Amino acid sequence: MAVEVENTSQVEELLRVLKRRLWWILIPAGIIAILGVSYAIVVPKKYVATAQVMVFDRPTTAVRGSISNTAEGRVAPHKLKAPQRVRSVLDKLKWLEYEELPTEVEAAAYRASIIKNITVNVPVMESNVQQQLVKIKFSHTRVDLAEQFLFELVRQWQHEVLDKAKRSLTDESDQLIAEQADLEKEREEHMATLLRLRRDNRIPPKTNNRSGNDMPQSIPAFEEVRRLQRRLNEARVEHEEWAEELDRMRAQERRMPDMVPRPGSGGGDTGERQLERLHKQLEDEQNRLAEGGWGPSHSAYKRAQSKIAKLRAKIEQAMGVAPERDNFEYVQPNANKQAAQDIIALGEEKLRRLAGAITTTDSKLVEAEKMASSLQKVYSQIGQKEFEMSKVEAGLKTVSQNLLKVRNKLAIQSGPLGYPFDDLEKVTASDEPEEPNAWLISTFSIVLGLGVGLGLAVALEFSKNCFRSINDIARSMEIPVLGAINRIETRRQRHVKRVQKLVVSLCMLLSMGVVGFTLWAWALHPHLLKASVVESIDRLREVLG
Repeated sequence: MAVEVENTSQVEELLRVLKRRLWWILIPAGIIAILGVSYAIVVPKKYVATAQVMVFDRPTTAVRGSISNTAEGRVAPHKLKAPQRVRSVLDKLKWLEYEELPTEVEAAAYRASIIKNITVNVPVMESNVQQQLVKIKFSHTRVDLAEQFLFELVRQWQHEVLDKAKRSLTDESDQLIAEQADLEKEREEHMATLLRLRRDNRIPPKTNNRSGNDMPQSIPAFEEVRRLQRRLNEARVEHEEWAEELDRMRAQERRMPDMVPRPGSGGGDTGERQLERLHKQLEDEQNRLAEGGWGPSHSAYKRAQSKIAKLRAKIEQAMGVAPERDNFEYVQPNANKQAAQDIIALGEEKLRRLAGAITTTDSKLVEAEKMASSLQKVYSQIGQKEFEMSKVEAGLKTVSQNLLKVRNKLAIQSGPLGYPFDDLEKVTASDEPEEPNAWLISTFSIVLGLGVGLGLAVALEFSKNCFRSINDIARSMEIPVLGAINRIETRRQRHVKRVQKLVVSLCMLLSMGVVGFTLWAWALHPHLLKASVVESIDRLREVLG
């Protein structure tokens, strides 16, 4: 029968298409929703353990050549997620799921998955605050294992930082102790060398005067040189004086007459006796001066010289008075001249002795100077060794001070002031799983299923190159469409279509029921399922986890 054609919008046409292909939408949507919900239930839920640690700088425990504690905090992500540290923690905890892995490849893959579940956040802080916040998270399918792992991970990291500081201080202390031992050994070697040089060359130990300089007078070799020089100078001065005295006495003796008059009266005997007495006194004074051995600057030497000069003046005065009188007779040898000749002979003998003493002293002085010259190299070595030993002692003092500082730092490091961590948040794990979000996954799977179904229905409808409605024909033809004949379906066709829809609905409901019961039984009552089913679900969880 012909009917009038009504114009319809594209939305109405789309709704008609969706109604006509409703099962193409519901079936993919149902399948994807079932899979999504199953995944949200079966996928392992991860519990998250968290901790927050503030790392402070400790200036009193800073070690030469080591980084600060805040720097240790900034590099915490690399330290905490290091494969070697994760392996150490797992070896300490001895989890069965890790211990039972048959090969090292599987163990390495397991450790890699553990590292992926570790999150370390280090917020940027100002450099002058000398502290660094470290936020640590670890997720695992079991809340107890998550808490155990994070606790052991933080503990080992903190112990490593403390042990690193202590190890640095201990290494520095050991290095200083070894350096101190080497310096003490070197000082002992220098002291032994100095003792040997002084003993072999008969050099007395070093003595300091008030100015702190070494006393060269205490050195026997140099003292002998100075003593011989002093004796040689005194002998030369005495030799010159005696030579001058002998020249004067010889000149005086030459002026004396060989014969003197014999006096007629007793007055001449008195003058002769006086002259003899003066000569006797002069000889005694000269002998006393020679035996005294005084130097020219000695007061006794000066007094003796003054007395000898006075006696000589008196003798000259007595000998110069020789008046010619009638009562004298020149028949007697001059006794004074004979005495003067005797004195001159004694003086010449003494002059020879002095010359011999000068020669002997000069030869001894030459030998002593040679000995002293040979000791110059020894004293140079001694001076060099003393300088080196002073440097060693200064180094020992510096090392001892540094060693005391390091030991104080070690003592502080072992106390509460050396602990650079403040646990702002202890290791805690959430009671409810934080990931994945089951509701979000289920909602997403339903939305995704509807989207896939709609897309499939639209694609199947519009992929055919044909007229789908009267409007398509009206838009395509120039003449108007007067009417349309509805699709004629027999009763059998309608019955078959209802049966098909019923079968599909029952299959969908049955599938959803089986999946729902399996998931419910697995989560709450695993004994209701076969062991093979539970094992299959567990393997699937391992793959998904």
